[in-house]
Amino acid sequence: MRCFLVVAVSLVLMPGTLLSSNEPAVTKADQIIIWNRIKEGNEATHQLLLVALKLSKSQFGDYVIRYTDRMEQGRVVRELKNNERVHVALFAPDISREVDLKAIKIPVTKGLLGHRVCLIKKGNEHRFDDVYSLEDWRKRNLTIGQGLHWPDTRVLKHNGISVVTNSLYLPLFNMLEKGRFDCFSRSVNEVLDEYKKHGSDNIVIEPRLLLVYKLPMYFFVSQQNNKLAQRIFFGLKKAKENGEYDKIFNHYYVKDLEPLNLESRVRINLENPFLTDETLELLDLPENKTPE
Repeated sequence: MRCFLVVAVSLVLMPGTLLSSNEPAVTKADQIIIWNRIKEGNEATHQLLLVALKLSKSQFGDYVIRYTDRMEQGRVVRELKNNERVHVALFAPDISREVDLKAIKIPVTKGLLGHRVCLIKKGNEHRFDDVYSLEDWRKRNLTIGQGLHWPDTRVLKHNGISVVTNSLYLPLFNMLEKGRFDCFSRSVNEVLDEYKKHGSDNIVIEPRLLLVYKLPMYFFVSQQNNKLAQRIFFGLKKAKENGEYDKIFNHYYVKDLEPLNLESRVRINLENPFLTDETLELLDLPENKTPE
C-alpha cells in the first residue's frame, strides 16, 4: 500500500512560457507529488524547489505537497511518465529522458553533478596513486560502482571505464566495502553529506582525482503536465532574478567544496555524448559554470 508524507503549503509550478493574461486564475489548490529523494537526498535542491513553488504562488495559485515513499530512479522515470504516483522528480538528463519527460531546463546545481570524486575502500588509496589520465585509469582497470538506471553509467562506459551496477542505491556502499568495485563516484555537491550518512570506518574519500564531464541536474515532470512545468520554471527563474538561487547554492555548496581541495586534484576529463544541444548550450552559460 502506498504511503505519503503530506505537507500543506501554498503555491506553484513552472513556466518556460507564462500563462496568458486572459487565462483564468487557479482557485483550487493543486496537489503536487514529489519524489522522496528530493527531500531526503539533497537539502539544497529540496529548498530550491520549495522556494520556486512559493515564488510562483501569485501566478499559479495554492498547492499541497505530498512526498512519495522510497522509489529508485528507474521506477520513478516510469511512474513520472504516467503523471500519477509522481509529479516531480530530480535527476540528470539524457536524450531519451528529454524526449519521454519534460525537463525544466534550469540546472539546479550548475555543473557540479558532473564533477566527481571517489569514495573508496580504506587501504586501497595506493591503487589510484599513479593515475594522471583516463588512459592511466583504464590501464589500472579501476572499476566504478553505479546505479543501473543512472544516465552517467552510459557516460562512463562510453569512455571505456569498467562499471559495476546495482538497481538499488544504498547497497552500493556495502558493495564498495566488500571490494566489488574500486570507486563509488559521487558528485562534489553530495559526497560529503553521503559520507556522513552512509560511510563507515572502511570507506574514505580518495584525495587525488577529480572526474569531470558535462552533466546537469534538472527537475522533471510528465509530458502531460505542462502547467506544472511552467510553474516550476517560473519559480526558478524568479529565484535566479531575486538572488535566492545563488543564496541557496552558496550556502549549501561553496563552503562544503573547500575540504575536497578540488583545485589541487588531478583532473580527468570524460566525454558525454548523451546530452541534447540545448543542454550543452545551457551548461556553457557563465551563470551555470561550476566554481573552480
